Amino acid sequence: MNQTSAVENSYNTYVSNPSKENLYAVVKSLKPTIDYQLASLGSATDPVMRNKALTYTAQAVKKFDPQVSSLPTYISSQLRRLSRDRRASLSPVKIPERLQLEAYDLFKKEQDFIDINGREPDLGELSDYSGVDIKKINKIKNATRPVSTEDTYGEQAESSKSDYLSEATDYVYQESDHIDRKIIELKTGYNNSNQNFKAIDISKKLGISPSQVSRRSLRLSKRINELKDALES
Repeated sequence: MNQTSAVENSYNTYVSNPSKENLYAVVKSLKPTIDYQLASLGSATDPVMRNKALTYTAQAVKKFDPQVSSLPTYISSQLRRLSRDRRASLSPVKIPERLQLEAYDLFKKEQDFIDINGREPDLGELSDYSGVDIKKINKIKNATRPVSTEDTYGEQAESSKSDYLSEATDYVYQESDHIDRKIIELKTGYNNSNQNFKAIDISKKLGISPSQVSRRSLRLSKRINELKDALES
């Protein structure tokens, strides 16, 4: 049986019964496509890059539309994102392989949570789901993200902030619900999460109105500042 037939047969089986086992069989049948993409990036023997390629392939199979293209062609296009991961791995700062593997394990847990719940986890949920302490998640994400001059400056500025503000933010974060936690993350970059989102962008990500985002943000800011002032006094 040639590769095309093997891919088609495994994909048809998966469509009729979309189990994890059948999904794995489709990914396995696409090994030549995956190998080619990894080899083109000089990453054929890199276990972290291979695991990312397998994850991206499984995600792409779930979204594949047979009316648009062949599955191998579609997977090849989806694996182009590996080039960005490859560039990040070539950062001047050498990241220990153990930390890379921990980052990938965390990435898989995050994707599993998204598949099950249909949304991104906040840091507290990711910690509970993965069994990794929030501070360790912070360390992993901070160590494995690309570093720039702006990042370095931001870290220096962050380190100069009042410890009272950090303590107050930690307290409010822990007592908040999922929506408020995500607002804290997206508005402040809490624990090195993405930040600088506008209210309209946050509303789209969280499925609430911009006015709700604004009201919640004001309430959270007021609560954090009250706690900070109390700690300082």
